[in-house]
Amino acid sequence: MALPQYHEMFNSVLQALRELGGSCSVSEMADSVAQILALSKKEVNIKSKGKGNLTVLKHRLTWTRNYLKNYGLLENPTRGVWVLTPQGHQTETVDSKEVRQFVEKRFQTAKDEHDGSKLDQDDNRIPDVTPEEALQDAYLVLRKNLADELLKTVMESSPEFFEHLVVDLLVRMGYGGVATRSWRSHRTLRR
Repeated sequence: MALPQYHEMFNSVLQALRELGGSCSVSEMADSVAQILALSKKEVNIKSKGKGNLTVLKHRLTWTRNYLKNYGLLENPTRGVWVLTPQGHQTETVDSKEVRQFVEKRFQTAKDEHDGSKLDQDDNRIPDVTPEEALQDAYLVLRKNLADELLKTVMESSPEFFEHLVVDLLVRMGYGGVATRSWRSHRTLRR
């Protein structure tokens, strides 16, 4: 089984909290959700990139909890403790799409009030990844595009430009002395 996305664990979190008496710690919740979803130890222990010791499961559960909190089913009375609200106790299951649309519309409305902009009513797209994962993906795409554009520019440039580029790069990396002196010594060697 593939590790579920944050929105695929809404009902598992509600079930875990009910089974744990309506209140639990983050670790208890992660263990219970892993058991409910029958995740292997290997899946549970996959590390999240750039998050230190945080696992992908716990990272996604963070988003799951926050969506359910903003939907009104959970509350976080103290750090590391999550509790079902009265509405959460009465709710057996939720529709993942409905929760996501409600929360994202709520944040869009708050953003619109802050920015003074209008909500685009035609945009019903809801991503399957967490906002952080979407940012990471966007960063990787931008980085690749920049590298491609930079390589294209260098390849289209003159050999002299390339020589200057290499010498400047080497000097800035700490190889050699001052750029003008390095370039002058290079030019005198060519004569």
